[in-house]
Amino acid sequence: MLKTPPALAKKYDRLLINSDIPPDDYYACRKWLRFYLDFCKKYEHGYADNKSLILFVEKLNSKNQNSFQKNQAQSAVNLYYSGIDKKTSVPISAKEYPAPADLVMEGSDSIDIAEENNPWDVSINKLKNKILTRHYSKKTLKAYSLWAEKLRYFAKDKEPDTLTIDDAKDFLTFFR
Repeated sequence: MLKTPPALAKKYDRLLINSDIPPDDYYACRKWLRFYLDFCKKYEHGYADNKSLILFVEKLNSKNQNSFQKNQAQSAVNLYYSGIDKKTSVPISAKEYPAPADLVMEGSDSIDIAEENNPWDVSINKLKNKILTRHYSKKTLKAYSLWAEKLRYFAKDKEPDTLTIDDAKDFLTFFR
């Protein structure tokens, strides 16, 4: 499961404190928010789209969650929606992960997200997210990232989309 970006977690905690949700339920609300964001990422739904919440609750229903859990999840996501500043935030798709950090919440400073213009950085981050989503070990993440960086420098910053099978063969035989 992907982690909630720290800036979003901090802002969500402020929303929890200012809400009428009892402090004992804060942990569960954070959990449901993480599940919701993961759901949006996995099924490529918009993070700030009410239709995503309906689909999320349907998914919980198919997982045999009881009505208390579904209501709790819905309340947690509605609290998240309440903090999204509709004026400055455009609902975005899950393809643009980590979108939750990009959403500007009311009464807060905007979040500085480094734009990744380098296609290698984007590809390596996608690889890392896939590994984390599949719950591979930290050593696997480290090894795969290292080999991806080696390929990057071997290819002399040739864009990853333009690599051919011959490039991969050359890379693998170079490290024999």
